[in-house]
Amino acid sequence: MTLTPRLELVYKKIPKKAKYIDVGSDHAYLPVILLANNIISFAIVTDIRTGPLKKSRETAIQYGVADKIKFILANGLDFDTGEFDTVSICGMGGMLIAEIIDKATILENCLLVLQPMTKHDFLRKYLWDNSYKFTENYTLEGDKCYVVISAKKAESKIDYNEADLYIGIPDETEKYGEAYSKYTQNLKRNLLKQKQGLKISGKDTEFISYLINEIH
Repeated sequence: MTLTPRLELVYKKIPKKAKYIDVGSDHAYLPVILLANNIISFAIVTDIRTGPLKKSRETAIQYGVADKIKFILANGLDFDTGEFDTVSICGMGGMLIAEIIDKATILENCLLVLQPMTKHDFLRKYLWDNSYKFTENYTLEGDKCYVVISAKKAESKIDYNEADLYIGIPDETEKYGEAYSKYTQNLKRNLLKQKQGLKISGKDTEFISYLINEIH
């Protein structure tokens, strides 16, 4: 099995011997390859719908690891999870990911590996406002750029500014890399479009201009 660059980046963030839950599993590709490569020894796979959960089970059977995965029909982490220390939530909007985290009650010492498709700013704000510290990594699939956020609870809230919400805080090793450059280029292009729309409608463009100027 070959993972896409998006899932490959998530895969690299899962620690060896992690007690792992994959929420909204994408055909169980992540837990299956983690098990096949002996990174983990057991996984819980959840989905809110029976169809995707069935496909996850079929993938696990195909690769001979179904006996090492518990498949649970659940809304996010709304079930008796047992003992775990690592959770991945991928391929969802940032608002939904934040909602799933917010409803969970036992994430104090957990590593959260998150791959939002939209609303990155909303998810960053939620994490910072709820005392999570995190790093960001980026990868490209064709002309699309994806961000993966690795988050854990901190002892206190993290200071941030409005630009951080939109631009993000890249890992130092990636700040000048191709993927983050593509990410900021796309962001700047979208902000310029928004600014033009605001100008046409006679609305204030000060905040949008501030964000554009903060992108290097």
